[in-house]
Amino acid sequence: MKKIIVFFFCSFLFAFGEPYHIGDKIGLNIKNLKKDEIKESLKKWEIDKIEGKNKDYNVYFHTYSSGEKDIILGDKNLKINIVPLTESKDMKIFTNFENLENTVVKKDYPYLGIGLGIIGIFLFLISCLWFIVDYLHSPKYIFNKKLKKINENNWPEELSFIIREYIDRIYNSKFLYGEYIKIGILTEKDIQLLKRFDYLKFTPKKNGDFEEMKKEVLNLYERIGDDKNV
Repeated sequence: MKKIIVFFFCSFLFAFGEPYHIGDKIGLNIKNLKKDEIKESLKKWEIDKIEGKNKDYNVYFHTYSSGEKDIILGDKNLKINIVPLTESKDMKIFTNFENLENTVVKKDYPYLGIGLGIIGIFLFLISCLWFIVDYLHSPKYIFNKKLKKINENNWPEELSFIIREYIDRIYNSKFLYGEYIKIGILTEKDIQLLKRFDYLKFTPKKNGDFEEMKKEVLNLYERIGDDKNV
């Protein structure tokens, strides 16, 4: 049987028999064993390096698992106690992680998609607001809004005003200033209708039917609205 001489030493000057912490570098001086035999004995350890020759080696190794470890070197059985870096009392601060119900799963949220969605909604609202504002200033909306306020008492003046204002907004003309010209789809008959309104405005006896004149104005309004050249 081979005679083995083993000397223990480490970088932190632990006394023989004292426990080592996980990751501590352990050093042994091993004689009368071949390098392959040493590697086989330490196959469950992380070997840092082996120095020496002729069966006289300095071996450095470590491990990251705790507990009492056996190292068989020839006919010798060495026991090395590896302890964790934290004591049992320190582990109590992590007790909540033992219960999976206390864990929080971090999800990858589609932040880019959400951001683009918000921007899309914002642009949609802006476009709706722009459409509403544009509609409220449109010639058709203004005409119909004013038409609803016209009655039997004010129709000669107001019907004349809203249709001439509508024509000016559509054709950029000056009908409100009395400059009646044939423009767009306007015919000579339409010009005569406007002149008739002028006559009714300044005649004490307003000879004319409100509903009939209103119908004439609406007909002109619709024909101008259908003008494809506008």
